[in-house]
Formats: sequence, structure tokens, C-alpha cells
Amino acid sequence: MKLDDDSASILKVKNILDDQQLDANLVCITAKFGIISKSITQLEKRGLKLVDSINIVNRMIDDMNIIDTHSKSIKSVVEKLKKVIEKNKGFNTLRIISNILNDTEENIDELGDLNASEMVYFKYAPITSMDVERSFSQYKNLLTNKRRSLLFENIKEMLIIQCNSNLGKVNI
Repeated sequence: MKLDDDSASILKVKNILDDQQLDANLVCITAKFGIISKSITQLEKRGLKLVDSINIVNRMIDDMNIIDTHSKSIKSVVEKLKKVIEKNKGFNTLRIISNILNDTEENIDELGDLNASEMVYFKYAPITSMDVERSFSQYKNLLTNKRRSLLFENIKEMLIIQCNSNLGKVNI
């Protein structure tokens, strides 16, 4: 039974690859949605200010809003993106903090328990998980099986060195 499923899948892929419109469809997708991959690449940069990160997302949303949505599938992608961002309360909170840091908004009431002195710490707050993933990779490389005899003090100093080595890459 599995062989038949595989054969059907392979047949479908061959039919898709033989489609004369495939190249045109891929060009259309790249032209209309290339901004998404470009924005993701920009957001992966280390040490990006919150204001800059929010601006990248806002530009992407603006670019998506001007896409010609005559196609039903393209329209559904644009609408889905809007809904995801609208429902993300954390992103909306970061957007408000970014506006306050950028001196374009003064309404702190919507932020709940967060006070003005705490908002300063959001200046370099990442809006993606890339920095977290990088730190896990660094810790994994530091805590390999070959380094089981390291003293806690040495591990602490190595982590400080790794963290401080990234400070020179951040533009303050």
C-alpha cells in the first residue's frame, strides 16, 4: 500500500514539474512574497534595535498591503499575515514600546505593569528567537562531553567572554 502512495506522490510531482506555468508561477510568488524572506533575513541580524526590528516588520506589512490581490490564493496569504500579526499581543506590546523609545508615542497605559524605567531594557529586545537559538548553540559547544572536568568558575568566565565578544558587534 505504501508503494502505491509513493507512486501517486511521485506522479503528482512529475505532473507539477511538467506544468508549463510552473516557472511563471514561481516568478509571481517570488515577486509578490520575496519581501517576506528578505524581512526575515534582516531580522536575523545580531544586535538589532527594537525600533529597527519593528520598522522592518511594518515595512513588510506595508509592502504586503500594496500587493495586487486579484488572485484568491495571494489574497488569502496577505489576509493570514495580517491576522497573525493583529492577534499577536506580544508583538503589539513591543510595537508600543518601540514607539515610546522612538518618541512617537506617549501612551504607557496600555502596557499594564511595565513602567518607564523598565522600557529602557527593551532597546535591543529581539522579536525573533534567533538570539536564543544562537545562545543554545554556544552553550552546547561550551558544555561538550570533552569538557566535563571544567570547574564552575571556569565555565562562568568562558560564558562571560562569549557574551562580551558579541558586545563589539552591537551598535549603541
